[in-house]
Amino acid sequence: MPHRRPARRLRIESLEYRLAPALFTGAVPNLSIDLNTANEVAAFSTDGTTVTVTLTGGTATDGGGTVGFAGFGTSTVTFPAATYNSLITITDSAAGTSVAFANSTGAYDPVINITLDDPASGNITFTGVSVFTSAVTASTTAGFIASDVASSLLSSAGGGVTLSAPGHDILLAGALEINGQTNLTGNVIRADNPVNDFIGRLSLSGPAVASIFDTNDLTLAASILNFGTLAQTTTITANGNITQTGALTATAGAGTTATLAVTSNAGSITLTDAGNNISNSIALSLSVTGANTATVVNTVGLQLGDVALGTGALSLTFNGNLTQRTGTTIQTDGPVSLTVDTGANRNITLANAGNRIAGPITIAEINGGDVRDVSIRNA
Repeated sequence: MPHRRPARRLRIESLEYRLAPALFTGAVPNLSIDLNTANEVAAFSTDGTTVTVTLTGGTATDGGGTVGFAGFGTSTVTFPAATYNSLITITDSAAGTSVAFANSTGAYDPVINITLDDPASGNITFTGVSVFTSAVTASTTAGFIASDVASSLLSSAGGGVTLSAPGHDILLAGALEINGQTNLTGNVIRADNPVNDFIGRLSLSGPAVASIFDTNDLTLAASILNFGTLAQTTTITANGNITQTGALTATAGAGTTATLAVTSNAGSITLTDAGNNISNSIALSLSVTGANTATVVNTVGLQLGDVALGTGALSLTFNGNLTQRTGTTIQTDGPVSLTVDTGANRNITLANAGNRIAGPITIAEINGGDVRDVSIRNA
């Protein structure tokens, strides 16, 4: 009989679970960091000499080209700030990753670009003090961007800050001091800390509701507000003058009770860009004090909300009808100038009970504008 070999059993061993690493790849003076573990959080801090990155749910690995790093293979890695002082790029290649800036005692010198574009991307947050001497751009596809009330985000050298969370929220409860332009894109935008100082221009894009405060003058760059069908109130407030360098577009569904409230506590409001388009479905409320003025130019009809001035002039230019929302009033001791631009058969209807206009009222027509009916109620 032929010899038969004994049967052998096949053993299948489970693979050992290994924590995927965050990848640090250098090209001095630039550094790229890819977060590639699901739900990984990378927390940054710096003393101005060393940058520390602490990973929750991941470990750091060397992708090549790195100089002066310590901590590869662990959850905490450090690198010299002076070596990577041009550009730091942070990306994601896994779902749910987040970036956090923890309290720092020094400044970040390089340009920082954060792009979390996974369909299930995480959040970008700021706690404590974060100082940036170059531009910061941070975006997340599915998460929010937030700072806590005790935090400070400072851009000290004119680089500016761009934060984007389309369809989601930007909730900056902490203090902001931004040299250079600030660009905020989100569904809800909060940047109303009482010590905020937008030294450069501020651009808002997309919010159904926003709350903005500047302790000094505020200059609006081109901005788009989308109230939709929500009865929300967006507030833009400054202690100083409120001006603009680009058109303000505000849209809302017909019949909504959305309000855009613009208030200067100790300055004037001057929104005179020729491209302004504030829907007449939105009530525009204006408030200034003393001899300060409020001047608005709009390319469509204008609906007023509550309007309050001291002795300064109220000047409104519009291409359409001028009306008041029910229940609102105009309160002023100064002169009022109403100018119809372009279209024919325009009506001026300021007939709400409680209006008090102590100064003279002037009505003008320009560029072929034509006034048909005027109705003004004055207490």
